[in-house]
Amino acid sequence: MMADEVETVVAETLVGQSAMPACEFATRVIDTDVSVAESCGDGACLGQSAAFITLARWIMSVQQAGAPTEAALEWVRDTLGAECAMAATTATATVSRSPAGTTAIDHLGDDLLPALVWLAAGLTAAYGNSDPQWLRRHDPPRRRRFPRRSAFSR
Repeated sequence: MMADEVETVVAETLVGQSAMPACEFATRVIDTDVSVAESCGDGACLGQSAAFITLARWIMSVQQAGAPTEAALEWVRDTLGAECAMAATTATATVSRSPAGTTAIDHLGDDLLPALVWLAAGLTAAYGNSDPQWLRRHDPPRRRRFPRRSAFSR
């Protein structure tokens, strides 16, 4: 499940205080998408989309709960460096529902997923006591796909 992988890479980023786990994660996801596209003849980037949706959902939910990104970006800058902080700052536009979001996605390119992981790690460090499972508390409630009782079960 993508959420498990994202949680793991956030944990590795926090524990190792390194930007590399996020970069390696993005490379794996992109390589898998390319491999699937080549074998299926489909140009879809489903892995990248799933990772983006997972990260964006968590980040947006944390922000909506009242956690400003400034402390998270400070953690990224102090821990991972200025370049990572600049990318994470740019990534905030991708989840803000602003018109700048598309421009930010284009600007970051293959650095989008790592930047979102760094932002999620920063939010976790600043507000979640560095516990990556804290992000899961911000999952939206799951909707039932099927009714509890079928009309045919009578």
